[in-house]
Amino acid sequence: MLKFWLRSFLFFAVSFFGYAYQVSPMFQTFEVAGRASQGSYEVTNTGAQEITLQATVYQVGFNPLGEEVLNQTDDDFLILPPQSKVASQGSQRFRVRYLGDALIPQTKVYRVIFEQIRTTDDSEEDSGSVQFMVNFSTVIFVSPMNCKPQLKAHISSGNMTLENPSSCVFDLNLARFEFSSGLFSESLGWVDLDAETAGYLLPSRTQEIKLPQKVAESKKVKIISPY
Repeated sequence: MLKFWLRSFLFFAVSFFGYAYQVSPMFQTFEVAGRASQGSYEVTNTGAQEITLQATVYQVGFNPLGEEVLNQTDDDFLILPPQSKVASQGSQRFRVRYLGDALIPQTKVYRVIFEQIRTTDDSEEDSGSVQFMVNFSTVIFVSPMNCKPQLKAHISSGNMTLENPSSCVFDLNLARFEFSSGLFSESLGWVDLDAETAGYLLPSRTQEIKLPQKVAESKKVKIISPY
């Protein structure tokens, strides 16, 4: 099993090297079974040359330093096609279905990494060689069935601390935060807070963000949850 380390400068930041193609969506939320256990990616080749892409799945864990530990998994997902050529200015849909454990206790995190590769069909390299050129990393959160995300928040000294006490990931991008102090009140979305994270809080995790100036003096915050 392939294992390697990646330091996360941002929480679940998507890393990519190059702009030969685009992948959408960047993040997906699945459940372990049913219609919500499947999805798809749309890959668009924005370059002038045909490219070959390979999709590989890794389960995400964390070491004591908060660094990602990625373990390649071939059994938890079915991806069709696993590899495809995409013509210049063309697109390809990759369909993804979760096939792993249906009895997980809380959200599991996976990265689906699309790698642009060059094979002997494209170059004059020695027979059988494969060169990995560009990779584009996306994230899938897989949660238990019918799990309701929860979020707690409190403010102290111009900072807001968020806590997820539930068993499934909370999508902060869907929530609104109502700040108040005396007669003052302001409602902001996650993007309005200028947080340096992707906006997904895992179970039993906390996250602290510095509040923007216009709500920095707030004493209370109320969460308007989409769930």
